[in-house]
Amino acid sequence: HTLCREDYARLGGVLERDGPDPRPPVHEPVSEPSRATAITFRPVTSINRPLPSFNPLRGQISETFRNLAGLVDASGRNVGIRRRAIRSRRQLPSAWVHCSTDEEGGENKWRLWHITERGERNMYEYPEKSVIVGDGVGGVWALCRTGDKWALWHADADGCERQFYDYPEHSQLASDGRGGAWILCTTSTDGESKDCLWHATRQREQNLYQYPAGSKLEGDGCGGVWVLCSTGGGSGDNEWRLWHANVCRETNMFQYPENTKLVGDGKGGVWALCKTDSKWIMWHADSNGVERQLYEYPEDSLLAGDGHGGVWVLCPTSIRGERKDCLWHAKQRYEQRLYEYPAGSKMAGDGCGGVWVLCPTKTSEGGSKWCLWHADDEHERNLYEYPC
Repeated sequence: HTLCREDYARLGGVLERDGPDPRPPVHEPVSEPSRATAITFRPVTSINRPLPSFNPLRGQISETFRNLAGLVDASGRNVGIRRRAIRSRRQLPSAWVHCSTDEEGGENKWRLWHITERGERNMYEYPEKSVIVGDGVGGVWALCRTGDKWALWHADADGCERQFYDYPEHSQLASDGRGGAWILCTTSTDGESKDCLWHATRQREQNLYQYPAGSKLEGDGCGGVWVLCSTGGGSGDNEWRLWHANVCRETNMFQYPENTKLVGDGKGGVWALCKTDSKWIMWHADSNGVERQLYEYPEDSLLAGDGHGGVWVLCPTSIRGERKDCLWHAKQRYEQRLYEYPAGSKMAGDGCGGVWVLCPTKTSEGGSKWCLWHADDEHERNLYEYPC
């Protein structure tokens, strides 16, 4: 369709727990990492025209920008990214975008768009303060005010949406990667309020476990969830532990510091960047109890899981004595430096092994625009434009 709008985007109980890990801790807690800032965007009318050569500008994204769902939400979690098979069997990256949209007649509404490399569709209307996460199989979960309650909705790319369950306004959401969602929220049980972890699908919801408020959730892409939370030890002292939970059980797995950066790998495991001794080290852990210390990256690195077991890392890199901001793709077997993008870029995995990057880019006319790029191991493409 012809694009004639300005988009301002929004990415915008307890089972018997295992005892404390007998191994000595290998990580040291440091200060909490900064959260993602917000962004705005407007897609160009065509993505098939010749594209300007990539020459990113250095700079920071203004705090006045809104978030883009499908790239990153306000807490830095990847949301809404999925893959879609076509006749050639090539997987097309796509995303759900919740943004302010000018309707006919000049009315402005917050709409949920479905976008791919080939086009976009204006599909649903949800309030500005909705919490959006993808379901991992092409649909999306939306927690929003509905009447006098906050309700969890599910919508898909075929035009079907449905209201399912009620949850509190400040619930934390994470995709399970198999069509469902994990919800950590305050729950009233026998007249007592507790922080409970629920699992919801389109068939049912289950109140499964208890975790403290402020825990970090990260879906594993295989139906489960990783939870980093303060956990009481046998001596009565609390330490931050990484738990893995699914609908059958929860397991106390590893020790990591409170400010660890987590991203799921899409294959049941998790990547964890944390301070180890005097360096910041990238670890990979899985639900079988195996963790590996792999690579060294700066503390301020930006992470995004690729959905295929790997992780994308945007970080300052020294090349022949010159400091550049480079995009790395790391897997358990190797890491490789691929492209350059400016510090302050926004990034999220596409679920197909690639990554979306939003950054300021120079045009062939000598100006600059905020552009949405898609990159994988083989190439990068400038797909959409965004006003600065």
